[in-house]
Amino acid sequence: MAQQVMIWYVLGRYGLLYILALYLLLLLAMATLGFILNKIIPGENATILLEFPPWRKPKLKNLLKKSYFRVVAFLRTGVPLIFLGIFVVNLAYYMGTITAIASIFSPVMSGLFKLPSEACLALIISTLRKDVAVGILGGYELTPLQTLTAITVITLGFPCIGSFAVMLSEFRLKRVLEMTALMLIASLLIGSLLGFLYTLVT
Repeated sequence: MAQQVMIWYVLGRYGLLYILALYLLLLLAMATLGFILNKIIPGENATILLEFPPWRKPKLKNLLKKSYFRVVAFLRTGVPLIFLGIFVVNLAYYMGTITAIASIFSPVMSGLFKLPSEACLALIISTLRKDVAVGILGGYELTPLQTLTAITVITLGFPCIGSFAVMLSEFRLKRVLEMTALMLIASLLIGSLLGFLYTLVT
């Protein structure tokens, strides 16, 4: 949820069209990967039966109460981390560390994704918190298409530490590594396609 808030904040500056484009890209990526994996990996289709409780109109008081607690929780945990991430980016920039890191990732960032090489720091931070990584992108001078590319790569890329831990608790290490590799390949391919589109547009 926190990542969605940051996506709307950072990408929403360029209009609703870019937000819709992001969700459409993610939907197409999941559908395409699911279709390909269904053909490659054999398995059984298990039938899942879920019993839904009767639907009732939510009470406005409960909606406002839950929304309030979620907003407060995000302001307490997410916002400080975003400012901390921006501070780390600026500190790394002034110390020259970001130049060394950027030079390593430059062939991918600048060559394939057509993003400034400094944006690699946001990708690194996305392994800790994806919402913070998206928030950091707001501090860069990116075009709308570059912002869309960066957020897409962050969303599809390596899972954050929390998600990785949950995956390890649910699956074997080999399966988790396969899933992670698939995420990285998908983010690399789609990021490269968006980078190629950026080249055509510019």
